[in-house]
Amino acid sequence: MNDTTIVVYLILLPLALIIFAFVDAKTHSRSMNDDDWKQVERSHKEWDCVTWAEKTSTAQKHLDKMEADYEMAVASGTSEKALAIMRDNLRESREDVEQRKKDKWEEKADKVLSDFADEYEQVISCEECTFSELEQVIKSRNRCVNLWYKYWDTLRDCDVTVYPKQYMRDYLGNDYDPCMESSEALKKKLDEHVNIIRPEYQRKKKLLNAILKEIENEDMVMRAALLKRSFSNATEKEVACCYRALVAGGKVVEIKIGNRWFAMLSDKEKKKLCGKNPTEPKA
Repeated sequence: MNDTTIVVYLILLPLALIIFAFVDAKTHSRSMNDDDWKQVERSHKEWDCVTWAEKTSTAQKHLDKMEADYEMAVASGTSEKALAIMRDNLRESREDVEQRKKDKWEEKADKVLSDFADEYEQVISCEECTFSELEQVIKSRNRCVNLWYKYWDTLRDCDVTVYPKQYMRDYLGNDYDPCMESSEALKKKLDEHVNIIRPEYQRKKKLLNAILKEIENEDMVMRAALLKRSFSNATEKEVACCYRALVAGGKVVEIKIGNRWFAMLSDKEKKKLCGKNPTEPKA
């Protein structure tokens, strides 16, 4: 084969490929009849509805329509070229809807994990809490466990593939702890820290009850005098802290007579006591 022949081949080969592609396109184009074009047009229309839908539920509705239309197109003998276009539209719409669902799940999961991390930190750092924060630690322990269950409950409404354990690790980063893998391990870890402040928490409960009892016995007590009274193993700051908590909790109400403030049990608390010693719920 001489140089001239090689040059001719190099010129004719691309031309032959172009001609082949043109003929092939024409052949496939002729293979699509009016019904095929209508099927493709409907598919494009539903694809567009999926793409621009504001709600995931609306996008899913149009995707379901696309699925049904494709099955009908296959059954009615629609051309392969038309079916190929419909399949491409279906694939893109499925990916779109799946991503929407993942984004929706992640948004919900992020909110739960953010709250979970806050409550977990509150318990783990309980040794640094003040006398007024003791109840908060107990509440945080319970909320933390509930949020753990709530995180896994988000999977109930999620019909796409997600990896919750890995997602939790990635989201929490350095705050992640292996105990978060199971509810029992988590409870054990939280309780270990709660038990550190439990004696102090029990002492505070007794002080709260003692103050309530003092007010109940006298029906009405001058606030200044009450806050200066001696309660077993309690400082003035601790007495004031508990008194403020009782007022904030609606168990004690204050009234002003002249220039002095007096404390008395609220009507709700009086009904609750019914002549019995007040009690606080167990931690």
